[in-house]
Amino acid sequence: MADVISRRTIVSFAVAVVAMPTARAADVTERREVARRLAEVVRREYQDPASAESMANAIGARLSSGAYDTALSDDAFAATLTADLRAVTPDPHMAVMANLDADAPKLSADPVYSLRQNYGVQGIRRLGGNVGVIELNFAPHLGFADAILERYAAAMALVRDTRALIVDLRAHIGGEPGTIAYFVSYFFERAPFVVNRIRYRNKPTVDYHTVAAPRGPKYGEKRPVFVLTSGRTFSAGEELAYDLQATGRARVVGSRTGGGAHPDQAFDIGRGFGAFIPIGAAVNPITGGNWERVGVKPDSEAESSKALDVAWRLALEAARAQAGSADERKSIDQAIAALPK
Repeated sequence: MADVISRRTIVSFAVAVVAMPTARAADVTERREVARRLAEVVRREYQDPASAESMANAIGARLSSGAYDTALSDDAFAATLTADLRAVTPDPHMAVMANLDADAPKLSADPVYSLRQNYGVQGIRRLGGNVGVIELNFAPHLGFADAILERYAAAMALVRDTRALIVDLRAHIGGEPGTIAYFVSYFFERAPFVVNRIRYRNKPTVDYHTVAAPRGPKYGEKRPVFVLTSGRTFSAGEELAYDLQATGRARVVGSRTGGGAHPDQAFDIGRGFGAFIPIGAAVNPITGGNWERVGVKPDSEAESSKALDVAWRLALEAARAQAGSADERKSIDQAIAALPK
């Protein structure tokens, strides 16, 4: 889970190993320096010191063997370094990229990207039987306060009278843990509590709390909530599913998520190359763990394309169990009978 989501988190790397001609001497010197700086940064910054040492040693061994002395394009060289790191520690937040400005704003702090994504709120609607759906794909920084909070408040107002709610995270790429903690606040009536903490290697641990009064109406703790996930759900999107599942507030429906729970930071490693290095790890205060590499396991597994229909039925069944009258149960039964087969 990236506390400042990088442009890297939505890019996957494929590395093809092919025979390449020997590079020019100047190129070899430059590439060796990039590899050396990468090893230094990883050893100093990666969130787990033992893994950091192992990865740095692996890069050093590859460097000594001449593995980086071949003529590769910048992108291919970056992909090779990424593959070498991940061969030791398969952390999906870790990557090397060419032509990277390490000082550029992260996606979660990029005002243009955030606006284009409508600050992560992609849709609000009601399904038959009065089941609400909120679709989120991104959690921008709370520094965009009014823009984000107005959208969250509007979304919650539109679903405030529903019998049950589905939060669709199947395309959620990640973002800020502070924003996730804020959104989680809509589903609890209790006093603020720590929903997630980030243990950093080189700076103090940070706790992320719910808030007592998020803008707009709360959904509360009584009505059923379901969360949709897919293999594309990543980072802070996974955190939202994990937090609501760990607290027992929601059931997760869909596919196991991507498995990225380590916030990263961009580092300049010279010659136009940058490295995204995970510098901390999420720690859920209830489970004591996180979803790194294993993903969030759904309570009810379903193909991504069918997850909404599965959750819709489960939501109506859960709402029926809470129905306070025969007329309400009859209404819900009619909605269940009308569901897609």
